[in-house]
Parts: sequence; structure tokens; C-alpha cells
Amino acid sequence: MYKKAQISILICFFSLLLYQPLLAQKGIYSYPSMDSLTKQDIKPIADGFSLFDSDEIFKISIRADFKELIKHKEDGEYRDAECSYMLNDTILIRNELKIRARGNYRRNYCSLPPVMLNFKKTDYLVVANKDLDKMKMVSVCRQNKTSQQYIFKEYLVYKMYNILTDYSFKTRLIKLSYVDTGEKLKPDSSYAFIIEPVDVLAERHDAIEIESKIMHQDLSNYDHMNFVAVFQFMVGNLDWSVPVQHNIKQLKPLKATTTRDVIVVPYDFDFTGFVNTSYALPPPLLIEDAETVRDRIFRGFTRTPEQFEAVFDLFREKKGEIIELIETFPYLNKSTRTDVLGFIEEFYVIINSERQVNRYFIQGCRTQ
Repeated sequence: MYKKAQISILICFFSLLLYQPLLAQKGIYSYPSMDSLTKQDIKPIADGFSLFDSDEIFKISIRADFKELIKHKEDGEYRDAECSYMLNDTILIRNELKIRARGNYRRNYCSLPPVMLNFKKTDYLVVANKDLDKMKMVSVCRQNKTSQQYIFKEYLVYKMYNILTDYSFKTRLIKLSYVDTGEKLKPDSSYAFIIEPVDVLAERHDAIEIESKIMHQDLSNYDHMNFVAVFQFMVGNLDWSVPVQHNIKQLKPLKATTTRDVIVVPYDFDFTGFVNTSYALPPPLLIEDAETVRDRIFRGFTRTPEQFEAVFDLFREKKGEIIELIETFPYLNKSTRTDVLGFIEEFYVIINSERQVNRYFIQGCRTQ
């Protein structure tokens, strides 16, 4: 009989990582290599479990010619790599993949840019009977403690958004080791996180991603757009746009007939005031109104005080969970934790003040 245990599934980035697997008998899944496993072996364990349902950190190693990746990071071409991890602390699992630099600003600025992980199709790419081909990974921009804190803060923005809505990208924190096959860079390690693919997010909500441009925020789901704009204000994000689809994805429910049902989902938060990276600047069009990304500007459109209050109530309701998330996250250093808690508290002071609401949201909202 199967013993009951917690299972999380990670596709090495993402073939299949089984953590604390169910065991029929001692050693039943103790295969010497991935080649010994079959889909029939894995399926009983994989069914019904999702890669992003656990907050536990996984240790992953990626072997690649990182010197060449960094040297040619602007071309965005895929390069061969291999990832490996220990299954149940006893079995070494290896998988081939391809990686390429991704992102706009960070791809050019960072010593090690964010990457796209592209796994070959095999029978082992099974998570709840779904194949995952490509996945975004966000890693440290530079190998120092400050950049590592940026990763933790950006990860927390995604987690805060998860608290507020299910229409959000799930993420997973990982401990990543780098091995340069060109032997020009010393092995190194740092924390990073991976982001749920948009098609998986869409399928969770019986929706599809659409790439056609909606030329105005209010042509999407009206109530949800109100919420998105307030969230972006909370984390101090000016680096987004619905008309040009900058740092947002659009999900259209399968039953929807017009864009009025489209759900806007934000991502990529390194330019927020919450993360406050050293390289983040306000957009050129807003530089006169915001000297730094810490200067909040509401980028939503005109609403009535009653409509704003309906959105604020959700943020007030979830404040305790958001604060607890930050206070209990173990990887922030003391000064970073104090700083981001203060930044979030400032948001709540604003939405609980009639004068401040009038300043930022009523008078300060966009009219065109």
C-alpha cells in the first residue's frame, strides 16, 4: 500500500522533480538514471500535482557555456545546457535543455540576464498530465548581496499578487548552481525564481492568452482593471502599459465574446518602488512627476470615490496576509524587511486618508 506523503513536482526547469514521493515499496523508484524511468512509472505520482503548489526551495544545477551566453546575450539565441538535481536525496536526475537570455532592460544591463528555459519534449515532461516546454527564470542581475535581495523582493511582489487574486502568475523560489562548461567562469550559486507559463495560467481559468492590442485600459474587464491599477500603485510600478502590452498579459475567458471580459495580468516587477533596484528609473514620460520609482503615481483612469473604495476594501481585507508574508519571509535582511514594510504601510496610509485618496486617485488619475 502506498504511504501517504507530501509530493511536489518540479520539472527541472522542468522535466520532473518529485519531492518526497509516494513509495509503494522501499526503492521502487530508485532508478539509476532518467533513462530507466518510463511514463508509466511516473504517472501515478505525477497525476494531480502541480509544480507551483509548494513554497519549498529546490536545489538545481545548470551546466552551460555561460561565458558564451553572457558574451552573446543580446542575440537571444538558444544554447545547449543541462540541468540536474537530486531526487529524494539519492538519485541524480539529468535533463538536457536549451537556454537563452530574455528580457528588455535586464538582458543588456545585467552580468547574468534572466533566461528562458526550453526543455525538449519527452514522456517525462509530465505535470498533472500537462507538458511544460518553456519557462522563465529570473536570476540575480549581478553576483552580490544587494542583487540577491532584489530577487527576493521581486519574488514577494508576485506572492503578494497571489494573495490578492488567482489571476496571477505562480512562482517558485530555487537555489541555483551554475557550472560553466567552458571552464572560464568559476562555479557559483544564488537564489532565483521561475514563473508559471502563461498558457498554464490561462488553462487554470478556462481562458486563452490573446495578443491583439486593446487600445485602452477600460476596454478590458472594467472592475479587474481597477484592481490592477491600484496594485501597481501599491508596489510603485510605473513600468507597464495595456495599449502596447508592456509587462502585462491578456487572458480572454473561453466563453467571452468581447474584450470587455479580458483579464489583464501584470508581471515583471524589477522597476517597482517595492523592489527599488539601483538601475530602475521612471518612464521618460513621467520623469517630471516622479524623480524616482519610489514616487507613486496612479496610472489608472477616472473612477468615482465609491468605485475606488470597493477596490481599497479588498486591499484592506488582505493587509494582514501581505504583512505576514513579508515579516515571515526568511531571506530578507533586516534593513530590506524594514524598508519594504514601510513602503507597504505608506500605501495603506494613503488609501485610508480621504485627503490622500483625493490627491492620488481622484485628482491624480489619468484622463486620457
